[in-house]
Amino acid sequence: MKKSIFALFSIISSIALIPLDAFAQTYNFTVTNETEHDILELYVDDVNEEEWGENLLEGEVISPGETAPFEWADEDVQDGDPCDYHVLVVLDDGNTGAQLDEGINFCENPALTVTQN
Repeated sequence: MKKSIFALFSIISSIALIPLDAFAQTYNFTVTNETEHDILELYVDDVNEEEWGENLLEGEVISPGETAPFEWADEDVQDGDPCDYHVLVVLDDGNTGAQLDEGINFCENPALTVTQN
């Protein structure tokens, strides 16, 4: 009995040590800038989320004509559809890429293109 309790405690302890991001779903995608402005900020989040997460560009920019690859992990994939996300971009003129704000299937490793309206 003591061995069983010890084994169970060991398993539970091991699970507790697994980093939370080990449960995250990772996606690969590209963003192509077909505007005349630099993309300064890029956000991806569940379509059901009301607030955006972190800026994926972290101080970098995507210049006009450039395509940038990304690997992004959804750390709270249980919150909604595991494939359906929306994207927000902010250009250097202050405009946002609302055309990317609709649900995008990230399970298909999308190639996103930012254009001006």
